[in-house]
Amino acid sequence: MAVDYHEYLASRDWALKREAVKERAGNICERCFLNSIKNVHHLSYANVGDEPLEDLQGLCRPCHEYLSAKRDDDPLNGLPQPTRSINFQDGKFTEGELIKCFVCGFNCVRVTGPEYKEGQDNYQAWAGRGDCLDVAFRCENGHRFILRFGVHKGETFSSWFRLNEAGEVCA
Repeated sequence: MAVDYHEYLASRDWALKREAVKERAGNICERCFLNSIKNVHHLSYANVGDEPLEDLQGLCRPCHEYLSAKRDDDPLNGLPQPTRSINFQDGKFTEGELIKCFVCGFNCVRVTGPEYKEGQDNYQAWAGRGDCLDVAFRCENGHRFILRFGVHKGETFSSWFRLNEAGEVCA
């Protein structure tokens, strides 16, 4: 059954998804990271009415108008854009490449949310001991992966993991 898009946008289900996106982003535009969220934008219309939160992006009004072709000037123009990321390696900060999807190599990835897991030294939190922080990413081609930081007895470890369709770490 096809969903009437305008009815759906007026529904309670859509209001709950909008609020979840705003909460995920701390109510800050997920494109420019400068303004508060005024609109929630569909990255894909394939699952309207049953879309996962990863298919939605919280945007300020200028960014939403630009992506919806209601304005020609990109609000990001004139803002400094990163061309390199900063890595912490061997006890010092070094320049590195942009984060790219390690499945397809596409360089347009976005953070979809951090998750903190408290460990009990019983291997329940992750494949190591201690606490960990997972930072989830999704590329524009739909591949999902996480950067996991683990902490145990003063040591910090990091690893990349690909996620399957259910959001679970692939073996």
